[in-house]
Amino acid sequence: MLRRTLSVRPLKPRLPGIARRALSQKVCSWNEWDPLVEVIIGLAEGSAVPPNHPAEEAKIFNLPNTLEGVGPRDPDKIRAAAEELDGFADILRSHGVTVRRPRAEPNVPFQTPYFSSETMNGWTCPRDVLTVVGPEVIEAASPWRSRAFEVMAYRDILMEYYRADPTMIWSAAPPPAGRRALPRRVRGHRRAAR
Repeated sequence: MLRRTLSVRPLKPRLPGIARRALSQKVCSWNEWDPLVEVIIGLAEGSAVPPNHPAEEAKIFNLPNTLEGVGPRDPDKIRAAAEELDGFADILRSHGVTVRRPRAEPNVPFQTPYFSSETMNGWTCPRDVLTVVGPEVIEAASPWRSRAFEVMAYRDILMEYYRADPTMIWSAAPPPAGRRALPRRVRGHRRAAR
């Protein structure tokens, strides 16, 4: 009879170089199925219905009621969304996940050399404006004018990661100019005015 014994000494896993580096990194995500360690969850406070513009029309042309009530969202809707986001954060924390939240920015009208927006979109969906690939955080370039400065609510968190992790790469996609003539209408709608 063959007898097996268990070793009591800790195993020293032989990890490939990339895996060893990943254990010490603050920012690292190569897939969607490894255990979640840390996540950023947005805020409902300050959320607004964005004003109509060509990129918005491409998304909601078949949802005409979406254009009603441009400006700050109904306080009851914000309260309900905040409860859901807070509840989700609590569930993740109960599983040992570190949850980060952005700072609430004032939702104010703004203007660039090419366009203006009477309101921002809000800070509910960090996954729309930030993505992680390996050690790199990429700021997305949203075609929605109302989301041009949305990533600013996450800058403190990103700067903290950047300072804590010398391997982090922080890059930003070039933002669209947002000129009215650039987007085109979809599904048979007329082209934007030039």
